[in-house]
Amino acid sequence: MRISKWAIKRILILSVDEIAVMAFLLWGLPALGIRLPVGVVVAITAGLIARSVITYRLAKPALLEKPKAGFDNMTGVRGKVLEPVDPEGLVMVHGEVWKARCADGSSLESLKIGSAIVVVDRKGLTLRVRNCEEEATVSKQ
Repeated sequence: MRISKWAIKRILILSVDEIAVMAFLLWGLPALGIRLPVGVVVAITAGLIARSVITYRLAKPALLEKPKAGFDNMTGVRGKVLEPVDPEGLVMVHGEVWKARCADGSSLESLKIGSAIVVVDRKGLTLRVRNCEEEATVSKQ
């Protein structure tokens, strides 16, 4: 198995804190008059290295995961209309611009620019939205 330069760099970066602790144990503590047996220094360093390896292995999948566009479940998220939804337009949800359609498929006069909307469903890159006032009325019934 060949070790890449990038892997060596990662190992060195992960080992910086262990090297600093080891230097403190070997030179800092004796300068303060505290002497530790070599076995204790080795055990502490080995424990720190084990912690770094475990942390790296646990975090690696999250670091390698590709970012996802949009949200997995946007139902119930609120936003505002940027372009009239008549029956299709643009809305802003969580700082992102999305194409939107009225939830019932028809044109709604109340979905004008600046209107507050709530996401009912998502199909591909198009959101199905409803006016927030309608959503409040539906939830009260």
